[in-house]
Amino acid sequence: MSNNTITINSRSEDGNIFAILGLAKKKILKSDYEKMAQDVLSSASHKDAIARIRQEVELIDLDGVI
Repeated sequence: MSNNTITINSRSEDGNIFAILGLAKKKILKSDYEKMAQDVLSSASHKDAIARIRQEVELIDLDGVI
């Protein structure tokens, strides 16, 4: 696991895209976060938003949903 790893339970409030963004914000540079957040918030779907977050951090879902 790298320093940029986020572990969540997607079936809880952790799976909320805003919660995931908050966790990602703590793991990456501010400039990278700002661009990523813009992309995530303009994503067409939750799946696309998660894919964009995964470009910046390693996202581990303990529930195995996302």
